[in-house]
Amino acid sequence: MNGNEASFANVPPLQMRVMKYGKAVPELVATANSPAFNIANALGGLIGGAVVDSLFGASAIPFAAAIVPPVTLLLILSQERGRSVAPALPRSALRSCPDPL
Repeated sequence: MNGNEASFANVPPLQMRVMKYGKAVPELVATANSPAFNIANALGGLIGGAVVDSLFGASAIPFAAAIVPPVTLLLILSQERGRSVAPALPRSALRSCPDPL
């Protein structure tokens, strides 16, 4: 398994997590995943650029890359701790909202 396969192995769990919190509007939350990956790509470039520009240089990129996933996992676990799934709005409540256009 190369790095690309390993990085895309997290897509189904992320999609399921997003769908868990957006039961009332599954189409909207499903489309939120793509921008999230674009933001992650941008952050990866930002972090990589900061590491290369630091005193450590390009040789520190593997070490920075090894630090990011555990930090991200800790962030997700801290958000999940003690939280149950909040009740989603029923579709009838969403239909009763006035159309903004």
